[in-house]
Amino acid sequence: MNRLPTALLSALEAAIAAVVGLAALLVPMSLLWAVQFGMSTDFAVFWRATGVVWLLGHGADVTMTLDEAFAATVGLDQSARTFPVTVALLGLGLVTALFARRIGVRATRAGHPVVGIVSAALVVGAIGSLVAATSTSAATEPGSVQAALLPALVAGVAAAVGAIGESLRAGALDAEEPGPIALRVALLPHGLVSGVRAAFRGGVGAAALLLGAAAIVVAVSVFVRFADVVAVFQALQTGVVGGIAVSVAQLSVLPNIVVWAAAWLLGPGFAVGAGSAIGPTEQVAGAVPALPIAALLPAGTGIGLVCLVVPISAGVAAGMLLQRSERSDAGIAVTAARAGGAALVAASLLALAAWWSGGAIGPGRLGEVGPDPLAVLLFALGAVGVPLVAAATIAAAVDARDLARLPQSRILPTDRYDVGARGGSAVPTPTPTPTSNAKAVATSPEPAEATARVAAAVAAATGVVGPMRADPGRSDPGPASTP
Repeated sequence: MNRLPTALLSALEAAIAAVVGLAALLVPMSLLWAVQFGMSTDFAVFWRATGVVWLLGHGADVTMTLDEAFAATVGLDQSARTFPVTVALLGLGLVTALFARRIGVRATRAGHPVVGIVSAALVVGAIGSLVAATSTSAATEPGSVQAALLPALVAGVAAAVGAIGESLRAGALDAEEPGPIALRVALLPHGLVSGVRAAFRGGVGAAALLLGAAAIVVAVSVFVRFADVVAVFQALQTGVVGGIAVSVAQLSVLPNIVVWAAAWLLGPGFAVGAGSAIGPTEQVAGAVPALPIAALLPAGTGIGLVCLVVPISAGVAAGMLLQRSERSDAGIAVTAARAGGAALVAASLLALAAWWSGGAIGPGRLGEVGPDPLAVLLFALGAVGVPLVAAATIAAAVDARDLARLPQSRILPTDRYDVGARGGSAVPTPTPTPTSNAKAVATSPEPAEATARVAAAVAAATGVVGPMRADPGRSDPGPASTP
């Protein structure tokens, strides 16, 4: 595919990604405007709220200024009326990232990954600038630079991840137009490429396992405390349409809650205000926002450090899966190195998610919400990385021991065939039989028919038409017949 169609298709899909995220917010806002307010209020207010939330979902900071009367009602000083909101609503950014990753994959398959990445970033950045320009008011002021750069960064990085992943995929060079990334990857040493691929897969797998377990914890908390969640909903008295708007807002912040739950399982926990700490070993919390999802906060220390079983299990499972997928020719040292890389990837991803999910959500003590990224990084290295490396290394050592115990005659039975020795035909070469394995060779059943099938497969792979004929009474069945 040419560059122009690739650029146009990538730009179209990036625009669709932005529209989908905006529509998910604008639809309930429009219902709220039409049903709750009877279309009597200026619709621009609801559009600005939609744009601000969408920009927050992509990491852009928004400066909020409360009305003087409202600030006096809630007991805020006049100096505290203006405050930044920096927490990123990960649900909205995740929608854009998923679309952008597909853009990177498709552009790579078309042979122009850079074109797809740049197109996606430019379109999403332009939409971010437009949204920021139309969402600015006396109450909300998005940062114009961040509104253009951060949505573009989300789309560009996600598209680049998709492009690089597709280029590292086995068989990427077999595409009709491999593309520059795949061609450059092909020039690198095979061991380096396979090692990076294994480390990336193992790290992503470990982080995904822990986040999946955290999502299960959140789901169980919703089930157990459903009555408390409903009670908060009823206390808000939002009505049906207002309840829909609140639900959409909570869905956009749900990935943040999952990341916070993962930080809680790791040990450092998270904060819901300056001076607060919610973790498995301590519980110091003050006033929290009156949202139904706040009812899911843990009520006490409870199980304590027993929760570390979850990240340790995730690391062990990821390490065993890493060794199983790479056990073909990797030794113990190579496996340990790949597992170490996977541990760094997993810890870095979890720390990045912790940093992206936290920030400020209000004035005063609400200026510090979320987990500490550095603490998450260190705890993840210990609770996920160390078990990952240990499990992969032990599994590699066990495989090496089992392989050493196998008789030589049962390791590679096709090694006796020297392909290409006689004009491209498969020629059997005698394999020396070790004295210690003589009994195993003598007692192991190996019919001539099985030998013939193996030789025929080797001959077919080299382009030989005629099958190899094996005579049970001969030690050398001879070359395959050729036309």
